[in-house]
Amino acid sequence: MSRVWFDLVAPKDVLYFERAINNLRRSGCEVLVTSRRYYELLQLCRLRRLETVVVGRYGGAELIGKLLASARRVLKLVNVVYRFNPKVAVSFASPEAARVAFGLGIPHICANDTPNAESVAKLTIPLSSKLVTPLIIGRDIWVKYGISEKDIVAYNALDPATWIKWFKPRISILRKLNLDVEKPIITLRPEETFASYLRGFVNLESIYLAPLVKDLIERLSNIQIVIIPRYPEQRKAYYKLTSSLTISRGNKVVITDKVLDTQSLIYYSSVFIGAGGTMSCEASLLGVPAISCYPAEPTIVDKYLMELGLLKRLPIDRVLEYVEELLTEDIVKVKRKLRVKARKILLEMEDPTDVVLKCIYQYLDR
Repeated sequence: MSRVWFDLVAPKDVLYFERAINNLRRSGCEVLVTSRRYYELLQLCRLRRLETVVVGRYGGAELIGKLLASARRVLKLVNVVYRFNPKVAVSFASPEAARVAFGLGIPHICANDTPNAESVAKLTIPLSSKLVTPLIIGRDIWVKYGISEKDIVAYNALDPATWIKWFKPRISILRKLNLDVEKPIITLRPEETFASYLRGFVNLESIYLAPLVKDLIERLSNIQIVIIPRYPEQRKAYYKLTSSLTISRGNKVVITDKVLDTQSLIYYSSVFIGAGGTMSCEASLLGVPAISCYPAEPTIVDKYLMELGLLKRLPIDRVLEYVEELLTEDIVKVKRKLRVKARKILLEMEDPTDVVLKCIYQYLDR
């Protein structure tokens, strides 16, 4: 029987690989899915009813913690993967998957759309047999990390097309959060505070979006603000921040405390404001007015979305003014026009799942 090993280390990995995993299982392949103890990851696996073997944990913000957690996870994975004996390994740039696969002589297919995450790229790409990535990221960018150009498989799509193409919104998310569909909903996604590629740009002690949150809550009225923290530490910081502010007339603030159907929440939002990457891309492809406040230089994906007119990049001190302008317009008409544009672009994109599966079968058929 053909055996495939997937290693999921972040929430995005679940959405990106879910259909590939299900497809392989339906075709008769035996699939091992490993994960790690990481707040949003395990919650999303449960939400999507995807069973995984939990091996190791996330290392946190400090380099020493990341190193020790990764080293310990490699040792634990070796036993699990060696017993399973897969013909191919697949991950979204998991350093542990790349190292274990290489050490056991297993071909590793690496998905990656963030060359700006240099540490992860250096730990995964040189050890990978194939790299699958969006076409908009030049091959020369990846080659410098140590992979041959012939081993790069590019698709004409952005990663969230994998699940947004098949997405159907559920209005029940608004009831779960006690939100009023008739009032403006502003959804915020904070930055990846613990990511090594943002070291020097952000930290947990000073909340990056704090000035913006303060402006939205105190200077606008009759709006609903939903903040989607990444970690328990972030949630505590935002609770502390919002409890110290004077909430203007008619405003409501929701800070989520568990993983939800965020795609549906974004779909029904009037405006999305993100300091990360994946949700900003999701909002853009869903045709929701999307604003990026990413702390570092814009990523290649963000630049592409900006060129398409699906994403607006603004410094934090200019976001309030732009949001006010949007909300003075007929937001329903604004979203309808943007949604038509986004849908056309999305339909022209490939399905990355097909590309990933094709790469996998090349190794299974040998």
